[in-house]
Amino acid sequence: MRSRRTSYCGPPGVTGANDDRIPDLNQAPRNSPVPSPCTGACRLDAERICIGCGRRLHEIVAWMDAGDERRLQIRAAAAARLPRPR
Repeated sequence: MRSRRTSYCGPPGVTGANDDRIPDLNQAPRNSPVPSPCTGACRLDAERICIGCGRRLHEIVAWMDAGDERRLQIRAAAAARLPRPR
């Protein structure tokens, strides 16, 4: 069975599974009615998709500068990537 490699993308100062940490870009101050989909379960799988929120790496990075319309698009795409609860 092949193991899934994950990368850490949570808050600074918290040790992740690997050394290739990504800074927390979800908590940047911004007046937006669109909340971040971040669940705090921040790990990237082999396809660079967060197993917690379903966003791709480039969407996590783009979140801080994205407008509300783009944020809604990111949230919808991320939700579609997550497994459906049973």
